[in-house]
Amino acid sequence: MKIADEVQQHEAMAAAYVLAGLRFEEAVIRQIIRRDVMRQSVTYQAIQSVTYQAILQEDLSEALLDFSSLDDLQAWLAEQEQR
Repeated sequence: MKIADEVQQHEAMAAAYVLAGLRFEEAVIRQIIRRDVMRQSVTYQAIQSVTYQAILQEDLSEALLDFSSLDDLQAWLAEQEQR
């Protein structure tokens, strides 16, 4: 918390979280590092974005077999936005 720049604070917390994961169980880490701080980290958001993108691609590849028209695709995409 001595780091003045908030972005740098979040990046330092993200790095600490990753390094702590090499040594401690998740429950211990959660007691030490607040999860809301992690969610604000640029690193955390990048990981979440990539993870979400991979899940979406996998779901879409499975759903494509059921589509018979462009309307089916558009309906599926609208459904995904609501998730």
